[in-house]
Amino acid sequence: MSIRMIIHNVKNIDDFEFEIPTQKGLYALTGENGAGKSTVISCAATAFYVPSLFDYFGDPRDGATISFEFDGRRRNITANDDKWINPKGQLKITGFYEGSIVFGNRFKDIDYSLLSKLALVKKEQLTDASDFVKESFKEINIS
Repeated sequence: MSIRMIIHNVKNIDDFEFEIPTQKGLYALTGENGAGKSTVISCAATAFYVPSLFDYFGDPRDGATISFEFDGRRRNITANDDKWINPKGQLKITGFYEGSIVFGNRFKDIDYSLLSKLALVKKEQLTDASDFVKESFKEINIS
């Protein structure tokens, strides 16, 4: 099962349709700078909660919409008169989290004090990753 997301006229994305997997796993969205990765992830987050749409996307483009379908339910976010309108409909799902300690203005949970602490971590303080993480990272190729 997946969540169908359709993005139209949001930031630099004209039209994009994407299936968000709901099964357990580690997923990566990759691409060049400016390709829209952050916009796609920010749009996906709006399926679960109502962020400040202006803070995420700025002034909306004409006809901007973000639509979701999941298990027969729909959620639509639109813009009207150059303003974002709060979402209509609920998907009634939870469990999405996207964050970073380093990059991005969309990350409201960023904690810059962690960066200096990361440099102080000693090897003996580290623990092995879970088998799930080890197995999932085998699938990622960095070129």
